[in-house]
Amino acid sequence: MDYPTITTVAISLVCGVLSLLFVPYIASRPEKPGSRGLLMTIVGLSLWSFSVAALALSGAYWSRLASMVVFFLGMAFGGVGYFVLAGEYSGVLTVSRRTIGPFVLPVIAVQLLALTDRYHGLVWGGEMPGNVDVASPGPVFFGYVLVIVIVAAIGFALIVREVLIDDGVRRLQGIVLLGAGLPPLLLGALGAFVFPGLSFPIAPATVLVSVFFYAWALFRIDLLQLGLVGRHHTVEAIDDGIVTLDLDDRVVDSNPAARRIAGVDDVTGLSVREFFADVPAVRSQFDGPEPTAEVSTELTIGDRHYDLDVDTISRHARPTGKLLVLRDITPLKRRERALTEREAELDLLRQVLSRVLRHNIRNELSVIRGYAETIANDPDSDTETLARAIVDRSDDLTRTSEKAATIERLVASDTTAGRTELRPLLTSIVERYRRRYPTVEFVLDCPDDCAVVVADTLSFAFENLVENAAEHSRLSSNQ
Repeated sequence: MDYPTITTVAISLVCGVLSLLFVPYIASRPEKPGSRGLLMTIVGLSLWSFSVAALALSGAYWSRLASMVVFFLGMAFGGVGYFVLAGEYSGVLTVSRRTIGPFVLPVIAVQLLALTDRYHGLVWGGEMPGNVDVASPGPVFFGYVLVIVIVAAIGFALIVREVLIDDGVRRLQGIVLLGAGLPPLLLGALGAFVFPGLSFPIAPATVLVSVFFYAWALFRIDLLQLGLVGRHHTVEAIDDGIVTLDLDDRVVDSNPAARRIAGVDDVTGLSVREFFADVPAVRSQFDGPEPTAEVSTELTIGDRHYDLDVDTISRHARPTGKLLVLRDITPLKRRERALTEREAELDLLRQVLSRVLRHNIRNELSVIRGYAETIANDPDSDTETLARAIVDRSDDLTRTSEKAATIERLVASDTTAGRTELRPLLTSIVERYRRRYPTVEFVLDCPDDCAVVVADTLSFAFENLVENAAEHSRLSSNQ
């Protein structure tokens, strides 16, 4: 075995083992976006490396054929895995059986054709199927490699797009993923279509570069720890309407929330006025002869409220378009309306309590003053009876003050409505006041099954009604 062969085998085996060392770390994080695509890619690199080492050591037909089958599997795992990884990175792809399914049957079919190539010659195209020196591989070989290269190239393009629009750590993640995917992609394309057989001598070097970049992504920039949540996915998922316009106010892009607000499905070639044809509140912002470049206003669309912002998009200090954002502020407006109504209720309560207290206190104090003057000016008065009357009136004033404080506390509190069975509640209230007013007759007329949805203050309201009725009944019977 010559020195170049030994070097190729050694580097290939090292790369294959190094790739497998990443598998437990990635497999332990299946919930992280990108983990499944990255796992497929790493397994593909490992299979590719081991197949190159096996081909360098193999001379017999069947061993070389088996090595090439493994090589094909490595290409499939690596190319499709990189596409899946890129799709999750950019947010345009959700990994599922439907995503991976279309690739399974073609890969199996190619493996079967490779194993039976001696009968049809569609894969290797020569007398020695599996011979890496064959100058004219068969059509299936070219077709298979072409598809894998195209799939991986699509993934590469998705990452390039994200790198161009991202910044910070996400841009660095994208650059590292491009560095990991470019060597195998170029090697596969050049080795199959430009320089046949090139991929095997230099495959270990390209795998080594990819392994280095993946190690950097995993352990230096926390690829799976920070996660891969693409801006595209974020914009698609949010509830705010986002529309991108060019300098002529034509719609370039929009998210589902914006299309839902505008009531349109296809935005191709539409102007902003056509896009919001059914939303006059938005269209009016652009109806002038010279639409304002930047707008910030509140709009009402149907039963929803939105905060409209139109800002200029600039690149290198030159305007390139506009960004229109419709932020749904309906919950905020409802909260504001509720607070306004609450404030009005509290103000009314303060007025009522003030008038009631002034009236009750003035009346009770007048009576107390009269009793006290009688005691002071009339030596023959029934002092004991008058003093007891003064105590009773003072107790009434105390209870009035306590009720006022309770009412104010209940109205000021943020109570929530709940289901209440009415008969048990009324029964407990009536029984309590029967004991307090034994001379008063109480009659409860309420269905056994009567549920209402009210706030917790209902009990206090009924207690006051029953108490007032009982007190007036007692006073009437005593006269």
